[in-house]
Amino acid sequence: MKNIKIIRSYIFYQLYKLFYSITKKEKTKQKLKHYRRKYSILSTKTVSYKEFRDYIKKRENLSIYDYEEIASPLPFHVQSSELWGWNDFYGTAEIYKKYAGYPLDYQVKFVIDHSIHFWIERYNNEEYSVNLPAHIATSEFAKEQIEKHVKTMIFPTGLHMFYAEDYYDDNKFKTEKEKLGKNLLVFPSHSSDVCIAEFDPEPLIKEILATKERGNFNSVTVCFYFADIQRKFHKKFEGHGFKFVTAGHILDPKFISRLKTIIKLSDVTMSNGIGSHIFYSIGFDKPHYMIEENNYKYIDTANDKQGNIQEKTEGELLYEPSVGYYRNIFKDYTESLTKEQLEIKNKICGIESKRTKEEICNFFKETEEIYKKGSYLSNEKPYTHIFTLMQYLDNEK
Repeated sequence: MKNIKIIRSYIFYQLYKLFYSITKKEKTKQKLKHYRRKYSILSTKTVSYKEFRDYIKKRENLSIYDYEEIASPLPFHVQSSELWGWNDFYGTAEIYKKYAGYPLDYQVKFVIDHSIHFWIERYNNEEYSVNLPAHIATSEFAKEQIEKHVKTMIFPTGLHMFYAEDYYDDNKFKTEKEKLGKNLLVFPSHSSDVCIAEFDPEPLIKEILATKERGNFNSVTVCFYFADIQRKFHKKFEGHGFKFVTAGHILDPKFISRLKTIIKLSDVTMSNGIGSHIFYSIGFDKPHYMIEENNYKYIDTANDKQGNIQEKTEGELLYEPSVGYYRNIFKDYTESLTKEQLEIKNKICGIESKRTKEEICNFFKETEEIYKKGSYLSNEKPYTHIFTLMQYLDNEK
């Protein structure tokens, strides 16, 4: 049955490839991308998480500037070894296991918020409906929001980054910082596996150059999400003397460690949109400047089974109350955190929720005991990560 589906998807892929070469119509291009992705998913092998871990290990010693290699696509699908597959995202489960002294093959008995919960109102149905004994949240604020939707234990820990190892050791960090001097770090709005962040980069580039001059920065580093490296979006920022970096693939266990080092090397950070980068930055006392830009949109490329793109405005996708609230707080350039930003740091980054190794260990033990006594999610049907071929790759040539 699977072979029939592979053959069928390949035939449609080739047909739409031919049609698009003739018609150049947008609708045909989207169908082409749809079947190209479908064929890739069906025909690509799946490996165990251990095999993936052995494969990705070769990226651990790469420089943060080896962005194309660090962000490169995986040649396979990955079968998670965790009870809840999203705990693999950005290496969060591994971070907590290392910090608590647990073996890497241990299955955590809780859900980890895969990002920072900073939305005024947001309900993530997939994470909040997982049948596990507890949930790690990033702050008391996040706990209050999640409690509206789940009845399990919620354990605030502060930023996941607090527990991650530095990517560079002290000597390497010092050497790199001396090279960079006063550094401006930029986070362009990023795509994901399910949507494209589409915008004209010129207004952002213009503001980066103006900010560099205004703040007398010695260097500018632009940090791209792995998805945008894969779709070659970074090339639109070439020719201005910027350094390019990336934290890595979404499944890379060193993602947060790299990001931690990248942020610590900076003096000020800036962006053209809301995201976890703001809170990781201020969580490590790096002031953030978010420019006012309304010329970008997100294109949802995954939810439509027929391959038709669904365009969503920033407000529709990112929840308008949160957008306006944070834009107002981070709209001005500053080289130190303002009073409001310090309040946000304490509220969202969970500064007072940071835990000791003993506290994290006790949480592991407690959730393990609850799990043994109840009827919870098992690993009978392992979660499979599909990140081999993104929907937003450049047009078929």
